[in-house]
Amino acid sequence: MLTHRIQIVKSWTFPLFIACVILILPAYSQASASEAKANFMCAGSAGFGLSCLDETGWQTFTRSDSPLDSDFIYGVTACTDGRMLIAQSQGIVAFDGSNWKDYGETDFTSPEAIACDAAGNIWVGHYQGVSTFDGRWKTYPASLLATGEAASDLVNDLVIGPDGLVWVVTSNSVARFDGNKWTVFQEGSGFDDNYFFEKVAIDSHGSVWVAHSWGLFKYDDATWTEYENFDVSGVQAMAVDNQDRIWIGTLTKGVFVFDGQTWSTYDRENSGLSSNDVNSIGLDAQGRLWFGTEYGVDIFDGTTWSAYRMENANLVDNDVSDLAVLGAGPTLPAPIEKAPGSITGQLAYEDDQPIANAVIEICVERLSSRFYGPTPCADQPFIRTTTTDAEGNFALEALPVGRYILTAEPEAGRWVQLTSDPGLSLSERIRVEAGEETNLGSIIITAE
Repeated sequence: MLTHRIQIVKSWTFPLFIACVILILPAYSQASASEAKANFMCAGSAGFGLSCLDETGWQTFTRSDSPLDSDFIYGVTACTDGRMLIAQSQGIVAFDGSNWKDYGETDFTSPEAIACDAAGNIWVGHYQGVSTFDGRWKTYPASLLATGEAASDLVNDLVIGPDGLVWVVTSNSVARFDGNKWTVFQEGSGFDDNYFFEKVAIDSHGSVWVAHSWGLFKYDDATWTEYENFDVSGVQAMAVDNQDRIWIGTLTKGVFVFDGQTWSTYDRENSGLSSNDVNSIGLDAQGRLWFGTEYGVDIFDGTTWSAYRMENANLVDNDVSDLAVLGAGPTLPAPIEKAPGSITGQLAYEDDQPIANAVIEICVERLSSRFYGPTPCADQPFIRTTTTDAEGNFALEALPVGRYILTAEPEAGRWVQLTSDPGLSLSERIRVEAGEETNLGSIIITAE
């Protein structure tokens, strides 16, 4: 029998301890190839590659079967010339639906945002500055983006306006580049306080919108106007729709929408949003909104919600790090039918004593260092539980295809997270394939 020996690697409050387990869609459209390339969507993942959808169906790309240099996708953006730019951990590539282009080695790390200007030049916001490519790479250091106590190496976002101005947000400043010089807005220069800026977007009138820790700022006629919302926190994404409404994706609260006067929200409770953790937002030429969440890709056309996950589409991962849509976007295909799978295993102590009647719980989103509900997975969009038998065996059956986090309560009030490699979020999840059993073997619980 396969045996895995695990150790507790960190603690959860209330209390929860982390343990380490050592352990084709048919064509649905007869659209032309040129149409397929002109209207497509790509969604990146943090460690598993890229998924794209066009009129011919789903495609997946990884470093082993494509020009991608890495399976860690940090950013995806759509250019008006038909390119999809993809920021990886090891450089930038472009994809037009058929062909790839590699923009060579880069000196920067941790790309946070990527954009292209009207001339086709690439702009990347990253740790310690902003870099641009117009045939060769050039970097503007973070020291140009803020001064004094507001200076920060953390560049959080950038966008390029129709007038060609480049807008960049760092942790405590907003900077504008006109092609010759940088103009910086920070506390004492445009703002009367120190704010933590997170995302930036531009509406159809050319007004600049910046999201911060408790609301929005709008820059218009050389003036910053604030629109507070103290419920907004953990901003991860921002977009402007074709009605100039501002959409803000957050870490735990779903999506906030501001129409210039009032705020509204979409979350798992009041909409078809699959997850309240929204990493990215894209807009297509039809006006449909695309959301990259921690539990798949959601599309909202103003009335109807659609959802694609590993269980019903050829997504490489349900946790979407970023996405973008070109043109009118693809026709939404019918879901793919995939047979469910299962997870089995045996729980035991270090002396090989089986752990009977232990609660086993699985869920689909990352778990933080503490939880507030009755169990670690209680507030998640998908949960399944079971208990071990007298020999410590357990089986979780009829599971949709996907990746799962496995937790256990071997003793009352003591929870452990069972992971395959502590510290690496991508490997803390167990893959379930269509129609297959994932047998974890013997899982040994040990003390720190």
